[in-house]
Amino acid sequence: MRSQRCGSPRGHQVVPRLAAMALLALCVADVGARAQTDEDDAPDTDHFRSAFAAGAPRHFIDAVLLGSVPGALAAARALPQGVNTPGGHGHTALEAAVWRDDVTMVRALLDAGAHPDGEPHRAPIGLAFQRGAVDSGTAIADTLVKHGAHIDGDSYGQTAMGLAASTGRLDVVEALAALHADMNRGLGDEQSALLSAAETGHWRVVAWMLNHGGDLWTSDRFGSTLGDTAQRAHDPRIDAAQPAAEREALDRVIATLKKRGFPWPPPSPAHVMNAQARGAWPPGATAGDGVGALASPSSDDHVRHF
Repeated sequence: MRSQRCGSPRGHQVVPRLAAMALLALCVADVGARAQTDEDDAPDTDHFRSAFAAGAPRHFIDAVLLGSVPGALAAARALPQGVNTPGGHGHTALEAAVWRDDVTMVRALLDAGAHPDGEPHRAPIGLAFQRGAVDSGTAIADTLVKHGAHIDGDSYGQTAMGLAASTGRLDVVEALAALHADMNRGLGDEQSALLSAAETGHWRVVAWMLNHGGDLWTSDRFGSTLGDTAQRAHDPRIDAAQPAAEREALDRVIATLKKRGFPWPPPSPAHVMNAQARGAWPPGATAGDGVGALASPSSDDHVRHF
């Protein structure tokens, strides 16, 4: 497409300067908005550094990334928002310190007044277990919680528990559960950490959660449940590809679901979505809608048999 000319020799029309400036401002605003929602943004040294403007903000984040508490606090004093100075994409010094697994820096920034939950969708607690050992991650998460952080804060669209569950980190799941992280509810309408573990084939995590407060009726907006997911995973072609420990855990999960009254064969996702719409999931939520009703296939909703 050819670029539009601002003037025409035929009509000698000139775009008013104020209109041109307004158009430029809109373009700049659009670029800024897109930069702030860059899907490639990730927690690492390069992104943290580039998020802070050159000068005093860059000196501040550099000191944090180098682990210099005196340098970081001194640099923060030169900034209007101090230790809470945000960079692009909502990055904060506290988030960077947590990502570095730097317990000392985390405590220093919190004691200096850093907001424990950081900026929207960038909760520092979500990165507590990303790089270091479980012990140091637990120390950081515990410190954040004691300073008022929400244990299930939104970090890049996930909670710390959701991320640990979906990556099979049972050791981290146990540590977060001890800090009262929620395994039964996700952010907004996202699936729970428990269902996330099942969907990603981490049955050892699922088995542990079911024995430590996990809700066997957990479901998502698409009607997925532990029963339906477990039944699919038990397909011989899928089962054979799983490690022995996960296969054994899957068997235990299925036995637990049956023992605790989960309908088997399990209702399909479409059947569960229909029950959700009627307020009848979990079974018994509405009078007359029992387990038997949900387990029965209908003409338009076939329940797969195990």
